[in-house]
Amino acid sequence: MRKIISNLRPLKTESDSLLHLDVLRFLAACGIVYHHSHEFFYAVPDRAGVMVRTASLGLFVSLFFMISGFVIAFVYSSRMASIVDFGRFMRRRVGRLVPLHLLTLLVAVLVGFGIVFAKIEMSNAPELSVKCIATTAALLHSIIDCGGLSFNGVTWSISVEVTMYVLFPLLVVIFARGKYLAVIAGVVLGLIAIWLSHYRVDIWERVPILVRALPAFLFGMGLYYARTWVARLPQPVTVLALSFIALVYSMLNGYPTAASILCYIVAASGVATDLSGRRSAFIARVAPLGQLTYSIYMTHYLVILVVLNGIGDKLLRLDTLPMILLSLLVYALVGIISYISYQYFETPARRWIDGSTGLVGRHKTRTQPEGGTGENSPKSESRVPSGPNSPAIGEH
Repeated sequence: MRKIISNLRPLKTESDSLLHLDVLRFLAACGIVYHHSHEFFYAVPDRAGVMVRTASLGLFVSLFFMISGFVIAFVYSSRMASIVDFGRFMRRRVGRLVPLHLLTLLVAVLVGFGIVFAKIEMSNAPELSVKCIATTAALLHSIIDCGGLSFNGVTWSISVEVTMYVLFPLLVVIFARGKYLAVIAGVVLGLIAIWLSHYRVDIWERVPILVRALPAFLFGMGLYYARTWVARLPQPVTVLALSFIALVYSMLNGYPTAASILCYIVAASGVATDLSGRRSAFIARVAPLGQLTYSIYMTHYLVILVVLNGIGDKLLRLDTLPMILLSLLVYALVGIISYISYQYFETPARRWIDGSTGLVGRHKTRTQPEGGTGENSPKSESRVPSGPNSPAIGEH
């Protein structure tokens, strides 16, 4: 066992400039895993009420989009001068997102047909039509309604993320002319969405997916364009810690409006902390786990569906305590699968796709961004931090 552990490849951050955002991405991914599994901590009659009370845990995806908006702007806003630049940008994003997406889609389709063959009843069964499979494979299911639920339900956010990438050059042109416009647009649109839905699940889920995601992505981009101002926010480390604790408390205790607003504060204070150059040894040790964000996000739902929902709950009909213990085993399993996926599948696939376009080894160093001074300022944009998406869901 020691030999196996000693031969494992260590996780490394893509850059030392955005360590707090790496940690936030990892924590948000863990929050989404908990969101999709904690109903099994309770007896069946209590589950519906628990899920309603904690529905705003899903806002961790909004935090993914905010981080993604900042990171994508941080890395690529000065590299979007031509169609060739846009093509290179999309190739890199495809290399990061699509291989694992297609693999998990294949597994999800096999699981779906297995459920049908075994005649297992599911309240949220995916649509087994060719149209649904095709639109999901092409990451168009956030735009094209196939008439049913898509496979591996979490991939809706990856579809949205790709749509944001397509819009990114246009957003760069618009917001480069007004540095604070993206911040204002993100906040205003976000508050309108909160007011319209009051984060009631039945209303929120009827809001078009792109409308849910756009305010968060715009706000993240705005944090980059307003980075001179953001870097001056006082006590960013303290604000980040307190606002994140308050965010989790609000999510777990049925305060969705507060949670929605706190997402903005957490994202802004996380960016401000990284722009200040402050980092601790603890953050430096935890930040590499951010590389597993996308793997965790894409694989956890299927593991929970098969092990917790299928085997533990439906087949074995386990009581609450055994289900809790099984959930802990699932969390460990998700971590192991995510590590293997990242190191031995996603990274080689990304390098192969990047290598086919001559991108491997081609790194650029930009001048020091506004909002930071001295040795600790973020300076390098040589590689995209990956893990909502990658920067979002990682990359969401």
